[in-house]
Amino acid sequence: MSRKTHQNLEEIKKLLECFQVLELEESVYEVFASLSARLLSEGKPIGAFDELIAAITLLQEEQIVTRDNHFKEVPGLEVVGY
Repeated sequence: MSRKTHQNLEEIKKLLECFQVLELEESVYEVFASLSARLLSEGKPIGAFDELIAAITLLQEEQIVTRDNHFKEVPGLEVVGY
C-alpha cells in the first residue's frame, strides 16, 4: 500500500543483508521434535514455528532477542528481552 514500494523494498534488502540465513539440517528437526514433545507434555507449548526458532537457536548455542515471553518456557534457551 506504500507509495514508495521500490524504495521500501531496497531498504528491506539492505536490512536483510545484515542477517545470516541458517539452513534447516536434520539435527534441527530432532531438537525441534524433542522440544515440542517436552513443552506439550508440560502443558506449555509455544507454537510450532516458535519451537522451530528455539530449536535453531539452541543448536547454534546463541541467544534469542524477543519481546515474546513464552520463549522463557524453553529449557536452556537464553532469552534477551527488549
